[in-house]
Amino acid sequence: MSERKQISSVSLRTQSEADSITQAADDIAMMIQQARQEETSKSQVLIQRAQWEAAQLRAEGVRTKEKLTKEIEVLKAQLAAAKSAQLPAK
Repeated sequence: MSERKQISSVSLRTQSEADSITQAADDIAMMIQQARQEETSKSQVLIQRAQWEAAQLRAEGVRTKEKLTKEIEVLKAQLAAAKSAQLPAK
């Protein structure tokens, strides 16, 4: 009978160890899932920031193009005026 008690306590201990291992595995799986979610969140923030910065650069590019277009028009007008001033009178 003592052998049976011994076997019974071994299986209980083994079951307890198995439960501990299962719990540890579940905890590790949960930590991995949380880490993945955090990385996904960080990635989403970085993507949103990059999109915002791209929009800002596009807007700045449009403003720069408009400014340069106006400057070119002024220079063309000045060039035309300078050319007409250089033409000999007929």
